[in-house]
Amino acid sequence: MDREKDHGEQLLKVAYLDCISGVSGDMLLSALLDVGWDEKRLRELPPLLGLKHTNIQIKRVLRQGLSAVNINIIEKPAASCWRNLDALQGLIADSMLPENVKGQAVDVLTSIARAEAKIHGCKPDEIHFHEIGAVDTIIDITGSLLALWDLEIERVFCSPLPLSRGFVKSSHGMLPVPAPAVVELLKRIPVYPVDETNELVTPTGAAIIQKIAFSFGSVPEMEISAAGYGAGSRDLDSMPNVLRIIVGNRRADELKTEAIVEMKTLIDDMTPEQLGGLMESFFKNGALDVWIVPVNMKKNRTGFELKILCPAEHEIQLSESVLLETSTTGIRIEHVRRLCLPRKQVFIMTKWGEIEAKLIKRPGGREEIVPEFQACRKIADKYRVPLRMVYSETVKAGAGWIDS
Repeated sequence: MDREKDHGEQLLKVAYLDCISGVSGDMLLSALLDVGWDEKRLRELPPLLGLKHTNIQIKRVLRQGLSAVNINIIEKPAASCWRNLDALQGLIADSMLPENVKGQAVDVLTSIARAEAKIHGCKPDEIHFHEIGAVDTIIDITGSLLALWDLEIERVFCSPLPLSRGFVKSSHGMLPVPAPAVVELLKRIPVYPVDETNELVTPTGAAIIQKIAFSFGSVPEMEISAAGYGAGSRDLDSMPNVLRIIVGNRRADELKTEAIVEMKTLIDDMTPEQLGGLMESFFKNGALDVWIVPVNMKKNRTGFELKILCPAEHEIQLSESVLLETSTTGIRIEHVRRLCLPRKQVFIMTKWGEIEAKLIKRPGGREEIVPEFQACRKIADKYRVPLRMVYSETVKAGAGWIDS
């Protein structure tokens, strides 16, 4: 549902989740209320789900001087029961929620059940405990997804998530923080350590983020229209216990901003052949790009600077690979942002058959075809034609493909 300005420029309504002190289902739901979701829609949710004996308390609180919305969902003891995955899926299926919200909610609940089942050594359908069965979990999930739907937020960006240390009490006993299920759910999501002993990321929060986040990093380029704060259940000494949501508009073809890691090290006791031979290994371990630059080092030695770009989630394995496979004893690591043009993989029909290429959109909307070098080289070798001819013919055919 793209929007357009008067002069025809397409806009996306986006939201950025600034997880200052982590994320939980109730914090996200509270922040969405603070940014403009209708409180009445939340109060209508329990009856929609067949949860008739549920009370929702909404209030405004202060967290280290920041005003934020806080919600508390209470099910009357007589109505409380242990629910498994099938029961929760049934509540969603029988509800009057939008079909898109239903599908997303089932995916989130299933992710939690699978993570908990893996940790506890059972099947997802056998999970019967508070962490997944509580009524607040299903309302947090369906409410957050319904709010995003009602607010017409088309893309969600998220900050890296802070992880604390300590222990949390559960129905199984004391569990380490972050909870094992949270660690399972946060695979491929960038995190960083903080000096805090309270639980900052809950399984519900992690599962929702896993489902809705388009990418992780700094605030994306946008024109801000609103901001809201959702409060956690307790005050923290080390930071304000809130989740901030920033809502705004950005061009549909806006540059993609993402957080990546730049690794550098200097080497003066390896040969070019040795270093060059390691490039493929670095790419296999998650590198986005690798390059080697000749440099003059101390004591007038000629050496090399090895540079690697990688996603944050591959930082550890690539660091270990560099320290294991090269002679260096240290690596400089910087967390940086990069802007990327929108792109997608396409196949261009030429007289030699289909050739893989990238369709790139430049600022302003102009599209162009960039052939994949390896694909062109294979064609050149197979048909014994110059590589430059294959490349130029693919670009020419791609221009016609765009115009059509």
